[in-house]
This record gives sequence, C-alpha cells and structure tokens, in this order.
Amino acid sequence: MYFASLVLTLAAVLLTTTTANPIISNLEVHPEHKRSCISVFPAPLPQQITIARTPAGVSQPVSLTFGTIPSSGWGPCSLVVSLPSGYPLQQQGNTQLNVYATNGPAAGSLVGTTTLVADGAVHTINSFSCRPSLGFRFEIAGTAAGSVSFTELQGVGFYVTYSC
Repeated sequence: MYFASLVLTLAAVLLTTTTANPIISNLEVHPEHKRSCISVFPAPLPQQITIARTPAGVSQPVSLTFGTIPSSGWGPCSLVVSLPSGYPLQQQGNTQLNVYATNGPAAGSLVGTTTLVADGAVHTINSFSCRPSLGFRFEIAGTAAGSVSFTELQGVGFYVTYSC
C-alpha cells in the first residue's frame, strides 16, 4: 500500500514539474539570436540555367563561380540550392545532378549530388573550407537523358553561404 502511494505521489510530482516548466530553446525565447549567413551568388544575374544530357549521351553541364569570399569569412562555405515553393522549374527524364569542384584542392572531384525541388527549403549540397572563389560544374548524373532548367536569381537557385 505504501509503495503504491509513493509511486502515485512521485508520478504526480513529475507530471506537474514537466508541464509547469516546459523546455524552451533559446531561439524561441530570443529570436534575435538566430544565426544569419552571408550569401554569395554567381554573376551575372538573372541567369538561365539549363543542365542536360541528350539521348545520345552528350552532357551539357553548367559551371558557376562564387567569388568575393573575404578572408574574414568564418566557418565552412556551404554550397546550397533553394527554389521557392511553386517556382518555375522545368525537369524532364533523369534530373539527378552531380556536382564537381572546378577549382581548389578537390578540382575535378565529385563533391555532391542533388535533385532540385521547388519547395522553399534551403538544401545543402556540401560544405567546404572557404577560399576567395569557389567553382562548381553541375551535370546530369549517370548516362540516361534528362534536363533541368530554371532562372537563377539572387537567393533563388545555387549559392554559397558562410559566416553562419
């Protein structure tokens, strides 16, 4: 009897404690402390991006360079892609993209794979050590024909973030 009473009392105390003192993250209490990133966009903008592989297997890649990253930038430089929800994105056939570095220590290496989605989210392809200029080549993955096309704008499409 004593044990059952003790268990019920302990359960009531725990239940009261957890509901009376919910854990709230610092970002919810102080939204001004949210991190913001500096973004670098390819030039010129706007720019029509069309990445394709023909039925004959001919690749039609797109290369983009993201420059003017200062030495004072900190943290990793992240290659990201973001297309607003409902943004005009034409896709046909194989739409998976391989991403290759075109400069730096990994020049020529496959550094990421992505499939574009116009969902409003920011998708990180990969992160790298920052340097003054980052270059990438985007091409349809594999051998199957396909294409991806959209208009690159500031904050829409591929860009690099740092100092987050």
